[in-house]
Amino acid sequence: EQYRIVQENAGRVVLSICALQKPDPGALERIERLGREVLGDGIAFSVRLVDGISPDPSGKFSVCESLVGGGDEVR
Repeated sequence: EQYRIVQENAGRVVLSICALQKPDPGALERIERLGREVLGDGIAFSVRLVDGISPDPSGKFSVCESLVGGGDEVR
């Protein structure tokens, strides 16, 4: 299992999950609800199931990335 959290812009965060098994819809809804609670009303939060997560150009897998302000990664 892998995951990556990406801040796409100042008002949107996406959690991409590459799961070994397809999670039940209730679990994804709970994750989305908790993410929205943590981030607050001003930030859109969503969960995406993906087939894989690509490594960075360095070959490492970043857990968090921000595309805001030039794409500097948050580690």
